[in-house]
Amino acid sequence: MNAASFCHGLPFRYDHIYPRRILVGFLTGLGLHAIACFVAPPYVHPVIPIQEPPAGFIIPSEVIIPPPPKPISRPVPPGAGNQGELVPVLDDDPMPPLESLPVPPAPPAEGGYSPDGVFIVISNRPELLHIIPPAYPEIALEMGWAGRVHVEILVGEEGKVKAVRFPYREAPEMIEEAIRSAVLKWIFRPALSGNRPVSVWVPQVIEFGF
Repeated sequence: MNAASFCHGLPFRYDHIYPRRILVGFLTGLGLHAIACFVAPPYVHPVIPIQEPPAGFIIPSEVIIPPPPKPISRPVPPGAGNQGELVPVLDDDPMPPLESLPVPPAPPAEGGYSPDGVFIVISNRPELLHIIPPAYPEIALEMGWAGRVHVEILVGEEGKVKAVRFPYREAPEMIEEAIRSAVLKWIFRPALSGNRPVSVWVPQVIEFGF
């Protein structure tokens, strides 16, 4: 079945009319394009003017870095030495004699605190003579507790321990009791303030480990 037999029953001839209209439209568009090419002015590329350097300007062939400036030397007073030598500058005010300088403060005196909390200057600190290690509680050992415990020990005039206290809460109560029962049996050489034995608090650190 061709186009002619398909369009036989139509009121117009499809094979005659539509191809003719397509050809006429194509030729019309082609003619208008040709007329526009002849009528339109030709495209001219813009010309960018080249700026000439001013008169007397020379384009360098390479860049030259000037050397650093020379240091300025200060004039040396006559009789102070040769040129280029370092001359010490003396202050107008001479250094005062050593006798007039203030005496530095003395270092803080070594001492401790009495049972009443009064600071006492001592010449000899307490010296530990007999020590009993604290027992390691089995419960703390099973728990795996280990650490350092700060202890303050009150050493009396005769060298015996009068009291034990803990400034920080660092260990379980069972550890503190073990430390207290052992430290109360320690013996010290008492502290001396001049030639007189005195009672003072002594800091101590006891370490528990495996």
